[in-house]
Amino acid sequence: MSDIFQRIEKLRLHQNWTWAQVGEALGLKTAMLMMVKSGKRKLSDRAVYRLERAEEKAGIYLEPLPIEHDTGNISPLIFSGRLRKLMDAGNITQNYLAEVTGVTQGAVSGWLKGSLPKVEHIQKIADFFGCPIKLLLSDSEQKETGLRPKREDWEGRAIAAEHNLRALIKGLKELTERFEQDLNK
Repeated sequence: MSDIFQRIEKLRLHQNWTWAQVGEALGLKTAMLMMVKSGKRKLSDRAVYRLERAEEKAGIYLEPLPIEHDTGNISPLIFSGRLRKLMDAGNITQNYLAEVTGVTQGAVSGWLKGSLPKVEHIQKIADFFGCPIKLLLSDSEQKETGLRPKREDWEGRAIAAEHNLRALIKGLKELTERFEQDLNK
């Protein structure tokens, strides 16, 4: 029996749940739980996240479970919505996020329209915004996950503000030069 399944069993016994109730809490069918028990299947990142939340609500505090970062079970719309909220909250432009993650602005635009980035880019995004990957990929509501830039993590916002300010200054210098050229004509 896997370590994860032992945790599922501990939660089931602690809550006095049936297997159907466990499956409902984790978003899985009972048959899938039995495949996890036998080692034939692994839990998706979403199910791992739900297991941790259920343990938390039950007052069972254990070490966080490792997640596989398998984006195959994640809705691209969930990710794009989370990314949009974080970018809006920090006033981050697509160009700046592209610069930070090492991709093109078109790639960031695609993410916001519903395509999923590679795992290494998801990690860079999570690091930049100061949040765990699983919060970017989870289907829980924002108030439940606490997904928002941390107040104490102003570094990313400060870098973005500096970037925007430099672009503004550059634009003003170009306008000033053009204005002076027009005056000298």
